[in-house]
This record gives sequence, structure tokens and C-alpha cells, in this order.
Amino acid sequence: MDSFLEQELNDRGQAKLALSRSDGVEVLSDEVTYSDYAEFLDRDNVKYLRELGLRHRAISFLNKDNLNRTQFTLQFGDHRGPIRPDEAEQLATLLPHIAKALDLGRPIKKISEAHHGILLAMDQLTIGVCVLDEFGSAVAQNVEFVRQADQYGVFAIGSDGKLYFKTSANQLKFDQLRADALNNGKFGARPRKEAVATQTGGYLCIEVSPTHQIDELGTKPHAGAIVFSQDTSKPLDFDFNTVATCFRLSPAETKVARLLSQGLTNAEIAEKIDRSSETIKFHTKTILSKTQCSTRTQFVRLLGSFRNDTLG
Repeated sequence: MDSFLEQELNDRGQAKLALSRSDGVEVLSDEVTYSDYAEFLDRDNVKYLRELGLRHRAISFLNKDNLNRTQFTLQFGDHRGPIRPDEAEQLATLLPHIAKALDLGRPIKKISEAHHGILLAMDQLTIGVCVLDEFGSAVAQNVEFVRQADQYGVFAIGSDGKLYFKTSANQLKFDQLRADALNNGKFGARPRKEAVATQTGGYLCIEVSPTHQIDELGTKPHAGAIVFSQDTSKPLDFDFNTVATCFRLSPAETKVARLLSQGLTNAEIAEKIDRSSETIKFHTKTILSKTQCSTRTQFVRLLGSFRNDTLG
């Protein structure tokens, strides 16, 4: 096995030496690793390949700045010879696209691995969430966002990975929302929402927020945005069990939170659960602190992200 690995490393080193200085993707035949064909066939790694019904190979280094990062290997059956020039030429036209796809997919995979918990939490939300990078490409989507895209056809992820709205009018609304979000605090721009009609007569409430100051998305500045899409046709039935778990609300605080969502005053809540107004005031203050909300209105808006899916 040691001689096998040693020969593999030696063959790869020979292939690296055969690379030209151009930036183009090259396909190298294993012919560059030998001058004596009989010696080639007698190598341990070639003998092993022939036991598997293979013989010749071709290799391409898709990133010439880092030859160990991305490599593409093609293997040929024992019934034929090395890769032909016409085959190498045809393959060379495809490999740059494969290299680009790998480069685009690698950061998405890293985000998914590093923030697996955040992505799982996103799937628990009943508001659609789509994270965009600085180029408008979708880095991550939650289950609700995908459902809305499939059910209503208002927006979709294009073949280039970017988020598009189906009509020019809605696309214009979205572009303006995104511009306002990214320029928040500049030129008088402020975040706002847009109502987008669906074919079923309902509306999706679209909101865009900048992510350049959200540490949870990574240690480097992130010049993208988060798109929120709320399906207003769904009943406002909040999942208080999940809310209580996420924000560590006590049973008493959860009971008060349910009544807060109905717009009741402290006095009305106190009467309903037979507690003093001071107790309700204390619970309300604690609820707002735990959920990082400044007002009751903000708290009710937060609850909109924790709606039950059991009703429609």
C-alpha cells in the first residue's frame, strides 16, 4: 500500500510539472507521467486499476492558484488507450463551468455547516426567509419560502441562483425594496414593505433587511440582504409553545403573552387571569426583555414569525 500511495503522489507531481503557465483549464493525459510504457504497466497503482477493469487516467487541476484544492480525474476502461486530443479538447470546454459551480457552491456549503442550527431554526418559522449574497444569489431558503414559491409562483430562484419576481411590476417593487434596505440610513432611504398579489387573491407581504451588520451570518462583512415573505392568507394562530421554548418564557409569562397577542390591556389581562395589574406589568416587561422587543407592537410582529401551520 505504501508503494501504491508513493506512486500516486509521484504521478500527480509529474502532472503538475506538465502544466503550462496559462490561466486556462488543461486536461492532462497520464502519458505525461512515463516514457516507458512497459514500466508504466508494471506500476503498483496501474496494476490495481487493471484489477478494477481500468487502465489510463486523465487529470485536470481546476484551480491553478491552489493545485491541491480542486482536481478532476477521468478514468478509462482497460479495453482502450489514453485520452485522445479531441476528447481532451471537448472536456476542456466543460471543466471551467464545473470549476465555477464548485467555487459558487463551496461558500454555501461552509455557511450551511457553520450555521446548521440557524438554518434549522429558520425552518421552524412560518414566515418565508431567503438569505441573499451581495450579488442577489440565494444563499439559503427556509421551508416556508420554498412553499410560497411553489404554491404561488410569485417569485423563483433562477438558473443563475438569483431571486427573481415573475412580473416586471413585482420585480421593480423588489428592486426598490432591496435598494432601500442596502441604503438604510443613506440618502433618506428607510426599510419598508410591499404587498405582492398572488393568483389566488391573497397577498404576500415582502420585506428586505440588510445583513452587513448581522454577526450571526459570519465573521466577515456580508453585503447581502434577507428577504422576508409573509403569507397574509394564513390564519394568525401563534405557536406559543415554540415561542416559550425559544425565549425561555415561564408558564405564567406564556399565559400573559397569549393575551398580549389579543391586544388586551394590563387591566384586562389581570382581570382574566385573576392577578394584579402590577404582576401583569412585571410579566409584560420581562416578556419584552426576553424577546428583545421595545413595544407590544414589536412583540406581536415577532409572533407573526411563529404562526401555526396546522390551520390552512
